[in-house]
Amino acid sequence: MRGLVENLDYVTVLRLSNVNMGEEEAAVLGASLACINGLRELNISGNELGHGIIELANHIDCVPSLTRLYLRSTKMGAEEATAVFRCLPGITLLRILDLSCNPLGYGIMELAKNLNFVPGLRQLWLYETRMGEEEVSALARALKDVPDLDTLVLSFNPLGRGVSVLIQHLSSVPELVFLYLYGFEMTKSEAEELCTACGRYIRLMTEYHVPENGSYRLRTEAELEQRARGYAFADE
Repeated sequence: MRGLVENLDYVTVLRLSNVNMGEEEAAVLGASLACINGLRELNISGNELGHGIIELANHIDCVPSLTRLYLRSTKMGAEEATAVFRCLPGITLLRILDLSCNPLGYGIMELAKNLNFVPGLRQLWLYETRMGEEEVSALARALKDVPDLDTLVLSFNPLGRGVSVLIQHLSSVPELVFLYLYGFEMTKSEAEELCTACGRYIRLMTEYHVPENGSYRLRTEAELEQRARGYAFADE
């Protein structure tokens, strides 16, 4: 890994997804980032990097031009996520951040605290990250720090009633085009409020909504029952 990276000083895009990298290789990559300080995209998704991500995060400020960071399915937990989020002040040009399919849990609280360092963020992918009600509420309140966000993916997380807080803060991201909220139950009133908040300009992806006449409407209970997962509205 070290020999590879040390000969890539001219590279702006580095894609090493699903190449059987482990913790040691992640640490070596981190220590070598100074050799590729013009890097704009780093994709190391699909590798079991685990604790090695902390070493990578410790050196991420060596690539201040980074605009796209993909760390999906890397066995990253809350500790590693916290390290990544605390490095955001060193990569303020970031436009795309994908940490999906990792058990981030409470580590997302640190993301909420540091979103203000990446004000130009356009896409945030956090599906299947064990984000709960407290975490999504904190993230929702921080959306004001990324007003240019156009894609927000929070599917397959136990958001609970935190979705109500999210709805309240959607007006903080006027450029939002895609909102993904598949894979969790919401009440009928929450689904209605979400429909109203998104209006005609946001493509709303949930089990409960269907496009109609340029906007969205709620599925009927009969339509929900016909869905493969057999969804119903949660109790109010």
